[in-house]
Amino acid sequence: MDSPFEAKRVCGQVTPSEAAPLGIKVAIVEPGGFRTDFAGSSTELSEGHPEYDSTVGATARFQRNYNGRQPGDPKKAAQAIVKLTQERNPPLRLLLGSDAYAAAEKNDLARLEEARIWKKLSLSTDFETK
Repeated sequence: MDSPFEAKRVCGQVTPSEAAPLGIKVAIVEPGGFRTDFAGSSTELSEGHPEYDSTVGATARFQRNYNGRQPGDPKKAAQAIVKLTQERNPPLRLLLGSDAYAAAEKNDLARLEEARIWKKLSLSTDFETK
């Protein structure tokens, strides 16, 4: 797994199959950027030590500059989540926002391309068939 977020994502896939016999539906909401106070005055952003300027510093600057320019409307996100709760067959994952969709698409396509490149080695680990 690439990150703790990936671990959460994989764990989220197990839960729906376990909850379904109980009549419980599970959906993972993956939001993009929304114009809330998340990256505003409610958050203290520090650029950290100079050694981390290209990582932590860059992330802090991005958040600071992105605040107030996020494409997502929180009211529309709330409406989408309410609609999701009313669905008979909700998706396992719901991406909220154009930025979330674009990032997921880019990530998934890159992951598929990498898997294709390494397909031969991946498949080489099966038992030999007769």
